[in-house]
Amino acid sequence: DYPASVYAQQWFSDPNYPNNLPAVWDQHWGYLFRQGTAPILLGEFGSKLETQSDKLWFDQITKYLAGDLNLDGTNDLAAGQQGMSWTFWS
Repeated sequence: DYPASVYAQQWFSDPNYPNNLPAVWDQHWGYLFRQGTAPILLGEFGSKLETQSDKLWFDQITKYLAGDLNLDGTNDLAAGQQGMSWTFWS
């Protein structure tokens, strides 16, 4: 998963950006975690964080991976449940 500076996707120009990102991630890979289908290891995400858009994306994806699945500032995981695993590439 990468921000607009790496590969511009339509959701980066959505008027609701970055609040639209949980739905994007849910559609593409987050549903596996949400539905308990499989554990998630987001094997590659990263940015040089050179743009404000990239910084917003990074802030949102790290919150999402940690368990704030709707990005409302509250951890949505059950007690003792851990968020998704990840590796970061810069």
